[in-house]
Amino acid sequence: LDSLYAEAFSGRSLAFALAPNLYPTVSRNILGEIRSNAARALQLDPTLAQAHVALAIMHRLTFKWDSASAEFEKALQLRRADDVEPLVQWGIHLTHVGQFTQALTQFHLAQLAEPASAVVSSRMSYAYHLAGKPDSALLESNKAFRDDSTNQTTLSFGAVIRLKAGLKAEAREFARRATLSAPSPGALWVLIQTGDTATAMQRLRALENQRPIYASVETARAYVLLGVGDTARALDALERASAAKEIWPFFGSVRDVMFDSIRESARFQRLLQSVHFPSVTPAMPSRPVSR
Repeated sequence: LDSLYAEAFSGRSLAFALAPNLYPTVSRNILGEIRSNAARALQLDPTLAQAHVALAIMHRLTFKWDSASAEFEKALQLRRADDVEPLVQWGIHLTHVGQFTQALTQFHLAQLAEPASAVVSSRMSYAYHLAGKPDSALLESNKAFRDDSTNQTTLSFGAVIRLKAGLKAEAREFARRATLSAPSPGALWVLIQTGDTATAMQRLRALENQRPIYASVETARAYVLLGVGDTARALDALERASAAKEIWPFFGSVRDVMFDSIRESARFQRLLQSVHFPSVTPAMPSRPVSR
């Protein structure tokens, strides 16, 4: 209605950028919308932080890590005190590249502004998990669940965290509650690890038969194959995922335990190189460190 309303274009660019986190869309189908709406927003008002967040996510989706970092820095410089989106998305980016301490700092700052956000708490819990701090991970995951028991990052990350803590029944329940409306292939892996291979296979078949085709079906198939220990076919699936431009590095962390069986593989290292991923080492120290 108002073609000069800059925040509308900014919000639209961010909505498209976050779409792959909320439903299975093909990232290449939204890149133009992100770019054009963010550009229009910044043309009208160059002080809008969320437009830079959207551009940063766009670069991340296309594996341009340095460009993403530069846009995040602009967003952080411009953000209002009550705007946690730049903090959350920068924290997610830092988690992906293995800078867990720095990521936790961003999530703590976001939590000060929005203490009841399940998104913030669940992302913080996963960063703790990857940093080898299982007690803190479980504490934050419990908080996220209390704040919103239906949030998908709460359920999918919570399943992995509970499995690491030896809480297999809770991990299985969290994985079962993680729906297929949002991409959560890690939940499929947890189902297999907790003995519910039948449900994992049933969900994978549903994704394979979905029409239009589920945008991250090869990623989901790879997680299932990793769960059953078929590393060769898992790598096949990840290579097909890369060829199809699926955003497989962003559903969890390639530093997580489900990738342990292929992390040293030359094929996996070539896959990481194809998406220009920073050098990957195991996330967990040999001796868990509590908070």
